[in-house]
Amino acid sequence: MIKFDSVQQYKVYEFIKLNFVIDDISIEKVDKYSLKVIDKKGDSIILKYSWGKVITKNV
Repeated sequence: MIKFDSVQQYKVYEFIKLNFVIDDISIEKVDKYSLKVIDKKGDSIILKYSWGKVITKNV
């Protein structure tokens, strides 16, 4: 399991666990508020915790 640097990263991780198949992705830290999800094909999305919600971050 990834070690989080902030509560915001943990909130994003909880969202990821509910919406993605954890065994089929890798997760990288982006910043204090965001995590990057990468699938087996190499496609990725950055998810950010902001104002009590998890949102897609513009890259």
